Amino acid sequence: MKFLYGFLTICTLSMGLVFHCYASTPSEKKQVSEALTLKDALVAAYNQTYLTSAQHDVQGSAEGLSAAKRDWLPQASLQSSYTADFNSIRNSGSTNGSGQTHASKNGVLLKQNLFNGGKTTAGIRGGERGFDKAVASYYKQESAVLFAVVKSYSDLVLKKSIYKVRLANQKVLEEQTNMAKVTNELGANTLSDVAQTESELAEIRAATTLTNAEVKSAQANFEKFTGFSESFTLQEPSLPSNLPQSKEEAVQWAFQHNNELKAAEAEADQYKESVQQVRADLLPSLDVSAGASRNFTTNWGTGFAKQAANQFEAIATLSVPLDFRGSTQAGVRKQKYDAAKKRIDTINLRRGLIEAIVSKWELMEAKQKNISQTEEQVKAAKVAYESMKEEFAAGMKTTLHLLSMEQKYFAAQIKLLTAQQEHLQATYDLLKEIGILSAQSLDLPVKPFDGEGYKRNVPIWGTGIEE
Repeated sequence: MKFLYGFLTICTLSMGLVFHCYASTPSEKKQVSEALTLKDALVAAYNQTYLTSAQHDVQGSAEGLSAAKRDWLPQASLQSSYTADFNSIRNSGSTNGSGQTHASKNGVLLKQNLFNGGKTTAGIRGGERGFDKAVASYYKQESAVLFAVVKSYSDLVLKKSIYKVRLANQKVLEEQTNMAKVTNELGANTLSDVAQTESELAEIRAATTLTNAEVKSAQANFEKFTGFSESFTLQEPSLPSNLPQSKEEAVQWAFQHNNELKAAEAEADQYKESVQQVRADLLPSLDVSAGASRNFTTNWGTGFAKQAANQFEAIATLSVPLDFRGSTQAGVRKQKYDAAKKRIDTINLRRGLIEAIVSKWELMEAKQKNISQTEEQVKAAKVAYESMKEEFAAGMKTTLHLLSMEQKYFAAQIKLLTAQQEHLQATYDLLKEIGILSAQSLDLPVKPFDGEGYKRNVPIWGTGIEE
């Protein structure tokens, strides 16, 4: 009777394994080929609003640079004034009188700075570096968004895959529990065998319910970035093709492409130019101005008089600051300290970048090795599981032995799925740290943000912006 129970149980387990392998049928492969890809998700996220704020920062920096360049241009203004004087004269004698004077002045004035201690040129150079900083910050944000999409996609694929394994495991245990009850009625096993299978089934059902909740949570996170709902099936993501060949090459790439380092270097240069801008306030400045106006004067009193005159003027102004209070000199010293701090921060950032790249490279390689080791674990668990089924059918092993090995086999499958997605995420995280995770490097079919193009085409007049 024990042999009969083992034989019926093996038949049940075989049916369950056929269900689990259904994912490899041709119809399913066709469905996967039509599924949503990682590139689709990245394109959808790129077109969302997550990068808009960083784009506006770049555009604002371009406007600031444009304003700094225009300090070289003259200032023009129209001037108009009107005055009216009313007076009344009362003497102690018999002579009284009154009068009115109306005067108006209309003209144009041009002002041009010729020298201001290099403040304008330093401001332009600082604006250039500020623009470079904004561009680097934008690409850093772009990289962070793309990695977040990769992670959300990978997490969703993993949770759905684990859920399928849990369902297959649950189906095997449900059929195994039903068969245990039938064979118990025939007297081929004990109540202990039934209780063991029911206990294992309850545990797996709880795990399946929890995994289903995790799938929904991962779906919500994925939809937040892409807008895609749960009606889409996901294709297994592939590894990127633009990886460096060695750890040393990864470090060198990071020195060239890391956007955080680029932004820090640009900011350090910007602070350096700020020193020159403040120091310029200690130097003489030379300004010239030219104006033309027409004056009208009308007098009413003892008589009537009307006068018109044209006025032209040209003025050269030389200003020499004394700074006897020392406030500008204190400002120069403060700016030098700030610039030195930014320079040291950049050096420390480069050192930290080396550590980050090495750490992420080692993690990526460890995750890759973990896949190979876990694949061996799955193969060994499968062999042990098949052998355990034969020994159980022959009455050499108990139900507890079979259930234990069965769960080890399913757990090994889940571990392999997890290892594969962790390796994928570690690889993309390395690309993000290097600074080569971008729409261009991933060859996404999107229109990338062109900060340089906006800088070249900054409008001269108008106050409207692109929303």
